[in-house]
Amino acid sequence: MHLIDDADAFIRSKKLGPDAASVDEKTFRERLREKRGAIKPALMDQSLFAGIGNIYSDEILFQAKIHPRTAISDLDDKSLKHLYRTMRRVLETAVAKGAGAEDVERRVPKSWLLPHRGRGGECPRCGGKIATLKMQTRTAYFCPSCQREPPRRASVNRRR
Repeated sequence: MHLIDDADAFIRSKKLGPDAASVDEKTFRERLREKRGAIKPALMDQSLFAGIGNIYSDEILFQAKIHPRTAISDLDDKSLKHLYRTMRRVLETAVAKGAGAEDVERRVPKSWLLPHRGRGGECPRCGGKIATLKMQTRTAYFCPSCQREPPRRASVNRRR
């Protein structure tokens, strides 16, 4: 923890994006459209949206029924709108329940993924086994039944 004299200067020095809990839908869509790659790392990119870490990106994607590997480019406007509304709802609920507390898993609704993350966890929605995958050194928790992996695109070799 640090004391700072100028919050705006600190935010600029850390290259933080807008607070995810207060960003509007238009800004959310615009900032994501500028990004390539999978949605989970983008949600955790603090330069895009400050405040979404590993566990809340998992929860947002679980609630939105979006697989962590889904390419941002595969999300249409309707999907982005749904993702935005889900993000807002998850963050507002998490803050109200004491987000950041050591026992946050016990504070959030049992219908959330968060209390079920970990070895042998079961999906609170369908009862299936929670799966994991590594994404940029972080572990993503998700339900393979509720969050279907998007079909892989055929890669095109463009070497000449």
